[in-house]
Amino acid sequence: MRNVGRRARSEENYDPAARQVLTRRCGDLRSARQFVPLWAWIAVRAVRAAAAAISCIPRGKKFECQTKRAAPCGCRRGFWGDRLGAPSEDDEPSPRAAAPQSAWRRRLKVLSPLFGLAIVCAAVWIIYKELSSHSLLEVWDSLKRAKLSTIAFTLGLCAFSYLMLALIERSVLQMLHREQAFPSVFKSSFVTYGASNALGYSFATAPAARARIYRDRLRAREIGALSAITAASVGLGAATAAGLSLVFGAPDLPRTFLGGAHVWRWTGLALLAPAVLWIALSGRARHAMEVMGIKFRTLGMRRASLQVGFTTLDWLSTAGILYCFLPQDIGWTYPAFVCVFVAAGVLGAVSGTPGGLGPFEAAILALAPASAAVPSLVAALVAYRIIFTLTPLAVAASVLLLDFLRRPATHG
Repeated sequence: MRNVGRRARSEENYDPAARQVLTRRCGDLRSARQFVPLWAWIAVRAVRAAAAAISCIPRGKKFECQTKRAAPCGCRRGFWGDRLGAPSEDDEPSPRAAAPQSAWRRRLKVLSPLFGLAIVCAAVWIIYKELSSHSLLEVWDSLKRAKLSTIAFTLGLCAFSYLMLALIERSVLQMLHREQAFPSVFKSSFVTYGASNALGYSFATAPAARARIYRDRLRAREIGALSAITAASVGLGAATAAGLSLVFGAPDLPRTFLGGAHVWRWTGLALLAPAVLWIALSGRARHAMEVMGIKFRTLGMRRASLQVGFTTLDWLSTAGILYCFLPQDIGWTYPAFVCVFVAAGVLGAVSGTPGGLGPFEAAILALAPASAAVPSLVAALVAYRIIFTLTPLAVAASVLLLDFLRRPATHG
């Protein structure tokens, strides 16, 4: 396919018959998605946003991005089907680009920022309502009562969480036939998640950080695929952690939320279904495949189970950081709290604020039992931000700064 496209592009004038054949072949290539496993196709399609961010990052000539190469059918498209870069004089307008944008896409572009703004406004109102009857001095007094043993233990949980994220990244690199030494993977993973967890918009910040760290080891397409699959794995871990918390914490949930224990237990089982399905699909015979020029291979049941376990432990350890700072008489058991933590984390990610700041805290305050002391709860949230958000961000920024000083970015 590529050789035919190169020969056709090398000719001064396109033959109409050859163009028709090449266009039909491109259509056949797009229709081949039905033979690709669903999880692989979803992961590759999710790379489209990541590839757009990566294509704007300066790299050396050795690692120059190639996403602006023209397709054999004459349209100027990137690897993921997007129209990347400015068209040249010889390019013909693509029918897809020339077609007017659908109404629902226009509404989505308008409503998406409004939805995030509505979440932020609601979060500000909830936080103001909860803190209006308390002073910052009460929060500071509660924060000073944190024990050194608790701080040391939560720092250990934070390191354990980033270790799980590094193991997830390593398993995805194995899927992509790009295995790396674990110390290098841990460094790259720590920098990536340390920046994306604090800055927000992980679909853009994570690929940007990886493009800098992996610039000499991975291609742009592989970095985009790595970012997409790891993000899907973290999402799968969130559903699994929430499902386990609902199953084992179902007897405690009716005291805080509406609904009986059996309702929450069945909801938890439904949330566990994606992880079970992923492990079952991976249990088939291991084989390699190639999608959009990226080589994948299935992990097998044992490694897929470990991957799900790593993502679940990441969420459980992160929730444990905040749970350790909560007052003992708050009325939450750990399984019940994990479900609240995952819901707050998802809401913070959807809002688009840096690190979910605001919506995450508002969700915790709104879902807390009525008997919980608000100053102690706010102090726990502040301590959580210092341990899990600011500390990794400072370390990740230092590593990136040293990397830039050692090897400045070069423009191709």
